[in-house]
Amino acid sequence: MDRRAVIVGAGGHARAVAGILAQLKEIAVIGAVDKDRASIGEVVSPTGWRIIGSFEDLPALRADGVTEAYLALGDNATRQSRYEALETMGFALPPLIHPTAWLEEGVVIGAGSVLCARAILGAQAAVGRGCIVNTGAIADHETTIDDFAHLATGSRVAGRVRIGARSFIGIGSSVADNYTIGEGTVIGAGSVVVDHIPAGVVAYGTPARVARHA
Repeated sequence: MDRRAVIVGAGGHARAVAGILAQLKEIAVIGAVDKDRASIGEVVSPTGWRIIGSFEDLPALRADGVTEAYLALGDNATRQSRYEALETMGFALPPLIHPTAWLEEGVVIGAGSVLCARAILGAQAAVGRGCIVNTGAIADHETTIDDFAHLATGSRVAGRVRIGARSFIGIGSSVADNYTIGEGTVIGAGSVVVDHIPAGVVAYGTPARVARHA
């Protein structure tokens, strides 16, 4: 029997999530829900999946036998909040992995995380709950990506790095090996991190320097 599922979120990232789900034939997606009802009917996938309701409709969908939810929310804090709500409602939140993603030996992926096309995780890398490893992003051996963090498209994280919870590593950024990015920190696009970056800041540049609090 197909697993009935809903996409939670309807912005740009929902298109990426829908694209992965379209390749997984055992999952029957009924559509997507958005934060409000204004966009009901909008198409989110070439397969024809549409926005069918708002977040307020999720309890009714769960009662109607929709068992799985796939997070499609780019903002880390919003994704965490919605993850926790879905878990309370009794939805399963399986990790979602694009068929072209590459996972080496010993990789661990947490519930609700999404690995997009050509993402690469090195040996013994660990991805927490509700993370995004976006298109072409790399996290090498023994790197830990804590809950609800996001590695943007084309970012490169070397071995034995720790990416704090709810942190964002911007598009095309690089993080050298053995460094730590604190919780809730934003690394700007194209930055090169060659030192530890504390929690709760915005840092960018080559090398990346703290610019302000997040």
